[in-house]
Amino acid sequence: MANLEDIIRQKAEQARPYTPRADWERMGALLAEDEKGAVLARQRRRRRAWLWVAAASLLLGTAWLAGRYSAPAGLPQA
Repeated sequence: MANLEDIIRQKAEQARPYTPRADWERMGALLAEDEKGAVLARQRRRRRAWLWVAAASLLLGTAWLAGRYSAPAGLPQA
């Protein structure tokens, strides 16, 4: 039982007393982590948007080239 009391006493000594500043610091760390996550999410969305733009451009360019060069020039159109 003495061992348990020693552990409890050590934990109580190690625990920092509550201060509003420690609370604000903890909240600031959480907000910074949230902000970092938001920045990363925004970067992911931006990268995904660029990929969609590139894919659409490639598709439209290919369709335009196929339409432009599919029929030989000079043949009468029906």
